[in-house]
Amino acid sequence: MKLTAAAANYVFCLFTHYQTTKNNNILNIKMPNDQFMKDLFVNTGLFTAIRAGGSAKIKKLWLNSNFVCGNNSDAPKLLTAIRNRSGVSQLPIKLTAAIRETLLNVNHHAYSHIDMPLLTWWCYFHIGEDDNGKFLSAVILDRGKGIPQNIKDSFPLLHQSFDCECISHAMMESVTSTKELGRGKGSVDMKKPVRLNKVSTADQLFVISHKGKYSYEFIGDNDKIVVGSLNNSLKGTMIEWVLYY
Repeated sequence: MKLTAAAANYVFCLFTHYQTTKNNNILNIKMPNDQFMKDLFVNTGLFTAIRAGGSAKIKKLWLNSNFVCGNNSDAPKLLTAIRNRSGVSQLPIKLTAAIRETLLNVNHHAYSHIDMPLLTWWCYFHIGEDDNGKFLSAVILDRGKGIPQNIKDSFPLLHQSFDCECISHAMMESVTSTKELGRGKGSVDMKKPVRLNKVSTADQLFVISHKGKYSYEFIGDNDKIVVGSLNNSLKGTMIEWVLYY
């Protein structure tokens, strides 16, 4: 059994969303029976992040947790938190720009159909190690409109396309739902940490939105893109970078 970074951030998002919009005590936590999984919940800080609490709890998370959430104004604070708590003297090349662009996209596109909520994104980051070496994983999630719906609304010819095809289209250079010249560079910025990292060829960018999934790698000076469909739909969009250093 394992708990992925993406799954942990999704659980964090669900709990804090309802705790801040409905009631601090609306959800009860039933810890896993398996001791290993219990330890994961505690040692990663997930238990602290999802236990009962509202805005005061969220403010405290910014002090020492790898689980944080906020809105566009909190972008500089997020980058500082990742640098300080990851233990990496310098973030992987272009990751700072990629995160900024992602949060701008959340601010400009994810919630354009509704009033902007107090919390617009949730992030979990951590340092891990596997057969390829040490890596930094950073996951950002929003509960907005979702990439597929944005693309279908802006490009009628893609209205019947699978969600993964819409994500793939959105990740192409110069594609923008606004149709404005000079826009559509966000996907390039999101890929740059993977393209430019010379430490490893195992770096990856993952995108999940609604029932679509998309992964991007850069191997031997070539893009490797894999898309697919999920059985269940994810509200909003989740983006994860796994970068070796």
